[in-house]
Amino acid sequence: MSDGSEKRQHTRHKLPVLIEAPDIANDWLRPIDVSMGGFMVNVPDEPKVGLVSECAIRIQDKVFSCDVTVVWVKEELSVEPHTWNIGLWFKISEDSEEEFEEAVHTVRSEMKEND
Repeated sequence: MSDGSEKRQHTRHKLPVLIEAPDIANDWLRPIDVSMGGFMVNVPDEPKVGLVSECAIRIQDKVFSCDVTVVWVKEELSVEPHTWNIGLWFKISEDSEEEFEEAVHTVRSEMKEND
């Protein structure tokens, strides 16, 4: 099990995003933080590092499809029952990358306006 101390290449954001990855969890996930290359989520069951799952990322009314890979796993002991914080890496297809970046930028801008 990795300790989650990977070197981040992208800035992390707290955004209202939903993620569906059926091989990792049975319900939509709310990421704790999001970047252009990955996100951290909390799940009830421990996945294996290296697990790959189909994924749908919902940002407002847009849904982006990709595959995600579990890159690290850390048990969350501060809650009962214990859960797992996991780092997921994803790569949006090149033809959707610009639209994904615009959607992230729009949500971030709207959040700043509401602060």
